Amino acid sequence: TYGASDFMPKSFFEGNFESNIQLIKKGLLEKIKSLYKHKAFQTKLSEGETQSITRVDESILSKIPEDIQLIVIGVSAGGYNSILRILPKLDKDFSVPIVIQQQMPGIYIKDFLAKIKTIGKLPAKPVKDNFPIFAKYIYIGSTDNLIQIEKHGRLNRMKVTDKMSFPPDISQNPIDYFFKNISKMEDFRVMGVLLKFSGGDGMEGLRSLKASGSYTLIQDSEMLGLGETQFADIRAPIECIPSLLNQAGVKKK
Repeated sequence: TYGASDFMPKSFFEGNFESNIQLIKKGLLEKIKSLYKHKAFQTKLSEGETQSITRVDESILSKIPEDIQLIVIGVSAGGYNSILRILPKLDKDFSVPIVIQQQMPGIYIKDFLAKIKTIGKLPAKPVKDNFPIFAKYIYIGSTDNLIQIEKHGRLNRMKVTDKMSFPPDISQNPIDYFFKNISKMEDFRVMGVLLKFSGGDGMEGLRSLKASGSYTLIQDSEMLGLGETQFADIRAPIECIPSLLNQAGVKKK
């Protein structure tokens, strides 16, 4: 059994307050990581039907649906570097369109698109209202947009609401709004991805996607709690995500 001293060292009230806070934080993180490895917690993960992986092999890739028509990615606060590590590794034959909703103000999108152009193999555009979604393109949104996708015959079009026209009762962040609207689309096979989970950004939306039958993936992070893993089919480190996306986005000939 644990006592108070296991979590609050007796030296806490001695010396510098801030340095002691950092020591406690470090100690708690180590204890949490240790608990995470315990068998009881690993069983809990399997009951949530989330597969936590550290590498990609054929047994993992074979579980990804072959009929994915759209990949939607939510990039929560702090996920800028995550998406920049993924996009250069997407295959040049990637054909499924990708729509990315970021927790990033619109003023930075121009520079972000320029960066993608220098490192990626696929063309990227900002989201635009009533604009059709084409294969082999990446579309980028920001916190200045609310994105929906609607069917128009054989084409899918974006419905983009600018910040000045946000509904007065909007209480969810743009990632949740985007994912929840995608989850309402019928007869449409979607892969939903949440990168760099932080502060709950996108978690409710990912839950809606999974409940609707979409294939869902979440970036592995120390921020994730056990209860949150149930909203994803796969929990993977950033190094594995490009291979999983390529499996969904490169159609076999």
